[in-house]
Amino acid sequence: MVADGVNSLRDGKRSFIIVTHYQRILDYIKPDYVHVLYQGRIVNPAISRWSNNWRSRVMAGLPNSSNALQQWHHLFEADGAKRSPQAQQHLQQLLRTGLPTRKHENWKYTPLEGLTNSSLSALRERYPHSSVMP
Repeated sequence: MVADGVNSLRDGKRSFIIVTHYQRILDYIKPDYVHVLYQGRIVNPAISRWSNNWRSRVMAGLPNSSNALQQWHHLFEADGAKRSPQAQQHLQQLLRTGLPTRKHENWKYTPLEGLTNSSLSALRERYPHSSVMP
């Protein structure tokens, strides 16, 4: 209902500023640009709504569980030569977009706090003499 009103009033002489935590509203309202605010500051430059991968670009750079991401990146790079190109692409996407949170629609019911507050290490570092990992 709100989206229909905003879209119907849209023209070259009118501007709207919509502040929301509801990501899905951007599927209904067709903004020209999306800005991301974090702790009262704009953390990303204006991103065109219609550009490729706009959602991941909007989320890029947010301080999302950076400690866990840094640990994953370190562990991943330790065995970098053994990683497939697809695995490399997935890591790069994770580093760009950060970990999902409950604000992401598809992850609404998946708590990741325990994971992001954990200390990560490779299994072989924990069990260096074991031939079978637990």
